[in-house]
Amino acid sequence: MTIVRDGSRRLIFAVLLAAFAMGSTGCESAPKGPRRDLEWPWWPASMRIVDLTRVGRPDADGVRPIEVRILFEDAGGLPVRACGDLVVSIRRANEPDDPVVVEIDLEDPTVSLDMFEDVTGCYLVPVEVDFPGLIKGRRMVVDADYRGRDGTVFADEFSFDLEMDLSD
Repeated sequence: MTIVRDGSRRLIFAVLLAAFAMGSTGCESAPKGPRRDLEWPWWPASMRIVDLTRVGRPDADGVRPIEVRILFEDAGGLPVRACGDLVVSIRRANEPDDPVVVEIDLEDPTVSLDMFEDVTGCYLVPVEVDFPGLIKGRRMVVDADYRGRDGTVFADEFSFDLEMDLSD
């Protein structure tokens, strides 16, 4: 039989009471819905077309799309998803051709999830370009314009040389 002094009994009782009180409050359900008391810190703070932009694999017809990768970053410099309208256009450098334009609605969750690459943290936008003379070494210019649901506006331009012909 263990003998417990009166002071130790009070301490054990206080510890048990505190543990019971913390255990009963820890099982409450989380608040429902979004929090309205904090400003959302993960809105995109910047956007850029990254140098992972390249010529993709050929489709069934042998045509290779240009895979444009666009990175959105939050104020901390981490990749984030965007919510707004994204317009990507591609043109030949120093040529009067009208650009090929692709418009993407990133407010649509399905579209946003389908185009977002978890590995790179970028949106992958495949663009099929059908200008004549798209051979290896041709200089291309990619423009991206974004208007976020929160009113944010970003624009970027990226130039690169084709590393291969766009058709087989």
